[in-house]
Amino acid sequence: MTDITSVPSVPLGYSIVKCTGHSGKYAPEHILVNNPTDPSSRWSGAIQTANHQQWLILELASPSLVRNIMFGKHYKEHPCNMKGFKVYVGRTIDSLSLVLHADLMNNSTPETFKLARDGNTGPLTPIRYIKIVPLSAHKPSFHISIWHVALLGVADATVVQHAEKVYETHRETSALLHVLKYLRQRRYISSFRALLSRTSISLEHPILTMMHDNMILGNWSAVESLIQTAADEALFDVYIQKCDPKAVWHRLSGTSLDGDIPSQRGGHQMCIDPESDTIYLFGGWDGQNNLDDLWSYSIFEGRWKLLSSATALDHGPGPRSCHKMVLDPLTGYIYVLGRVGDVNSPSSGTSTQAPPTMVSTLPESAVSSPPQGGSAGTSVVENGLGRHLSDFYRYATRGLNAGQWTLLSPDTAAEGGPPLIYDHQLAIDSEKQMLYVFGGRIVQAETDLGPARFSGLYQYNIVTGKWEHLMHESGITSNTSRTIPVRYGHSMVFDPKRRRLIVLAGKTHNDFLPDTYIYDVDSHSVVDATPDFSAIGGPDPCFCQRAVLNPESGHVYVLPGFIKPKGQKTSDTNAALRSVFWIFKPESSQWTQIAALRALVSSSEWEVPSGVELEPQPRYAHEMVYDTIRGEFFVHGGNSGQESTRRLDDFWSMKLEHPARGEVIRRAKFITRRQQFKELCESVSPVQALTFLQRDVHAVVDHFSEDETTIFRGLHSHLFDQPQTVEPPGSESGRDVEMIDTPESDYQNREAGIPSYITDPAEDEIHAKVTPSRFQERTRVFEDLLKLVNTDAKQPPTDIIDLMDGAGREHL
Repeated sequence: MTDITSVPSVPLGYSIVKCTGHSGKYAPEHILVNNPTDPSSRWSGAIQTANHQQWLILELASPSLVRNIMFGKHYKEHPCNMKGFKVYVGRTIDSLSLVLHADLMNNSTPETFKLARDGNTGPLTPIRYIKIVPLSAHKPSFHISIWHVALLGVADATVVQHAEKVYETHRETSALLHVLKYLRQRRYISSFRALLSRTSISLEHPILTMMHDNMILGNWSAVESLIQTAADEALFDVYIQKCDPKAVWHRLSGTSLDGDIPSQRGGHQMCIDPESDTIYLFGGWDGQNNLDDLWSYSIFEGRWKLLSSATALDHGPGPRSCHKMVLDPLTGYIYVLGRVGDVNSPSSGTSTQAPPTMVSTLPESAVSSPPQGGSAGTSVVENGLGRHLSDFYRYATRGLNAGQWTLLSPDTAAEGGPPLIYDHQLAIDSEKQMLYVFGGRIVQAETDLGPARFSGLYQYNIVTGKWEHLMHESGITSNTSRTIPVRYGHSMVFDPKRRRLIVLAGKTHNDFLPDTYIYDVDSHSVVDATPDFSAIGGPDPCFCQRAVLNPESGHVYVLPGFIKPKGQKTSDTNAALRSVFWIFKPESSQWTQIAALRALVSSSEWEVPSGVELEPQPRYAHEMVYDTIRGEFFVHGGNSGQESTRRLDDFWSMKLEHPARGEVIRRAKFITRRQQFKELCESVSPVQALTFLQRDVHAVVDHFSEDETTIFRGLHSHLFDQPQTVEPPGSESGRDVEMIDTPESDYQNREAGIPSYITDPAEDEIHAKVTPSRFQERTRVFEDLLKLVNTDAKQPPTDIIDLMDGAGREHL
């Protein structure tokens, strides 16, 4: 029989057999047809209150392997669009299990979801019924609408029959494994061995079987040796990949051949060419003047090179800061747009006014107006209309024109592009040869005494050289049904794989923004992905942070700048600087904080030698780029906020590293040595036990981990106060039983049907000496170790006693 996974999916026909009431003319049969332009081609529930569940049950023509469910949508976003939903599947209507709980975005793009397999790990199961339970609409108080549902999978009878046999074999095997686990866990060793001898299955990897046996006997040195063997056999590798990474920083000290490095600065720009392993750095504010020097850094050689000390003299852009720069990996061209520039000619370098985001603190007086006397200048400050000119440059890094600048436009605003702006964002769609510019503060003429103004969203076609205004500061264009609130000092990245812009954070007037928007560049639809990321475990509202994208995973990496701490009044302008690295996963709207080593060290018992830098100090107006090939980040310069004229010139690289096998071995030893210490407290003098705690246990504690240091400190209590209860292996919290090893308690337990964990007749003399309470303790430690082990190498993670309650899966 052909491997089921190689059989292609096809659309599966279905009918609607049951559903709750619908609203007006929006009958359930409408979801069978995909007609996105017809506003009536949808199902809408009759009730929109949270207390009344709505649902539809779909019946397949025959049992099928359903791999995916696709939801079609209206041609533009709609307030009734279904947001949250659940999907249940089963062979009969009375035996449906939850396989999907997700959200739809409020746009026109159809979304396809993979339906989970049985228990998320078993084979694909033939099913006949699918129940869709809408939970919410995108706008409160609106009826929930579903526009179209398509099912994809395999209906071929031969393939389905084969899948049925595979699934039945899986169920039988799973049942046996759960029984074997229960028998060993409850010390029914005779029954365990008898069942094991009659089957051809293995409960676990042989190394784990030996580890369990030595664990029960308290052979701790053998257990630790087997932990090392398990690591060598890659039994911990899946766990390693699931662990949150840690940031490992290194300060880079490479110079040019003349011994020079880029001077201190903030508000500069960097971009990276992964093909040539080269980082480019241009411009910035050094605390007194804007700069127009251009540098390159060879990642391979670890060396800087000064390409131009003054690009204005090379027919390039004049001194500037708060501009944006992006490199096209397809052509090697660098594009430069926007600025806060010097008042005088590009070569004069006489400006002494700090750019708005370069000041050491952030009072509104400093960010509400550009430098006095105008801040746009190259040689021309304003045109005849009193508007600062927005020049647009291109620099060639490859080919016959390498090293040459081209002025693409002396004033983009005159050609339908953005006005002169700063602290905006610039991103490139290399495949389609499109540039996207969003936000930024408009540089206003001295005579313009009105409130600060901000720019919208623009698109530049590199091939035709034409601009298109996609989204204004207020209101919307015909291309999109909603707008992204304008801002400056924000972050924006382009995801080429999913073809979308991701915009997050920033500032508008006095408000720090905690939101995230996703803009689909093909459909021009906008989704408010996270209205307040600080409320869902993300960073506080921030400004002048830096963000980059991993194009493969779609994850966004953020190094904050200014932070508006929670609870701080909007009028407060003394925002904080924090050196914390974050990972944002747009698909799940999940934020993960990568611990700040500086904070961890200060709260631990470890001391860092004087002069040793673990990570960059907190800063803003810095620059960060990401090497997609190496998976390495590079951070340069910025403003530490400590002195009004001092900027930073340090250069760092950073990699996110998952725990090495040695780290998992350490964690495993910490688990076993804790139990070993507890047992020593009962058998040796307090002094001997304390020595083991301070020497052997202390040696395997992660002193950067607050959880582990708390557990370690708590172990001291066992020297004086032994616990009276032990939680049975596999039991849930709150089901503790008293562990007093007496014949009376054994009799009572057997009468009540509760396992007594007494010696089994099949056990040898050495095993028989292990008391019931000790057997339970060590079994629990063994199962703690199994949390580090690959799923396919260990016993089932669920307990058969919990399956009696249907725990672990949601059913209807």
